[in-house]
Amino acid sequence: MKILAVTSELPYPPTHGGARLRQFEILKRIADEHEIHLVTFWESTEDRDLTPDLAKHFASVKALMKPPPRPSRTIADRFRVPHWRLTWTDEMLELIKEQVVAVKPDIAYVTPEHMAFYIDAFSGIPSWIDITDSGELFASSSLALSRSIKDYLRGVVYLNAVKSFERTWFPKYNGCSLVAQADADSIKKLCPDLAVHVVPNGVDTDFFSPTNVPSKSKRLVFTGTMDFAPNIDAVTWFCHEIFPLIRKKIPAIEFDIIGRVPSEEVTQLEKLDGVKVHGFVPDLREAVQRASVYVCPMRKGAGMKNKILEAMAMGVPIVSTASGATGIEFQDNVHGLIRDTAISFAEAVCDLVSTPQKGESLAKVARKAVCEHYSWDHSAELMSNCLSQLQKDSEKIAL
Repeated sequence: MKILAVTSELPYPPTHGGARLRQFEILKRIADEHEIHLVTFWESTEDRDLTPDLAKHFASVKALMKPPPRPSRTIADRFRVPHWRLTWTDEMLELIKEQVVAVKPDIAYVTPEHMAFYIDAFSGIPSWIDITDSGELFASSSLALSRSIKDYLRGVVYLNAVKSFERTWFPKYNGCSLVAQADADSIKKLCPDLAVHVVPNGVDTDFFSPTNVPSKSKRLVFTGTMDFAPNIDAVTWFCHEIFPLIRKKIPAIEFDIIGRVPSEEVTQLEKLDGVKVHGFVPDLREAVQRASVYVCPMRKGAGMKNKILEAMAMGVPIVSTASGATGIEFQDNVHGLIRDTAISFAEAVCDLVSTPQKGESLAKVARKAVCEHYSWDHSAELMSNCLSQLQKDSEKIAL
């Protein structure tokens, strides 16, 4: 099967965010059995320089440098999702059309949701969009945390714009996939006639595995791309509302924030006692495993969090909000602790730091669960099955 894959960013290196990780791990496995031709955007000269490392997995790679986001120019722009301004270029549309002619693909595979506008390039070709996360759920979670009437009204406008976008563009595809059931249910409600499937994220349980790195009993850690709004909100809330409560009981405890491109708001957190912002770390395993507790105080967002899967795989005790554990087999008091208020979150962290044997017990169950249910091989197999079925269905219709 020939697949023309169109992505919003180079799916490499997999250390640069969840979107790159998901597409790299899934597409490189599908490429073992099918012929994949990739069309994508470079976001930097680093991306361009890394393309040869990625190209060995695919039949071909074509890319354009992504232009900077265009500003809103009209009042109407304020009532639309910003996807047009982020990823649309006439040059990309023409490149995709050229590849359609040159490759003659059996299937078009598009990801993520803000590349949906390029559907017109695939006239007559069965098309699949890997939406990944529900925009409606993401917008709703942000709306719930509005700090002012102005923020709330903006949130309402954005939520309505997202729902309009999803209703309009996703049904133009023959099928779609999302990482979690809650996200799939949201899209199915908006697009009842669209074939919706769940293809969860995975984790490399051999790479992310428990080691003999000595744990520091008074160290907490959070990882993520640190210019991503939900991650910024998570560490800001934790540092200002939760961490001071923890330090009252455990004064020597420290908090490590690890992740590339920390925003100014995140960098400023280092001024707080006990907080260290590390930025990008080539291999985060040692830093995570030196912590006695992995904290995931996520309040915004949708989908499933790779950071939770990785911490589970490494056997590090976890305290998360319900939002942080969404879409993952992660039950309170079974795989870790789930707390949604600042006070209860702080108490849970103190509990695990003070009683390490409890954390170790939870972590063992979590490691077992992630090994059984969240491999990238399984995720790639699910996606491959979706695309193969789409091709078969289209062939039946053609007959």
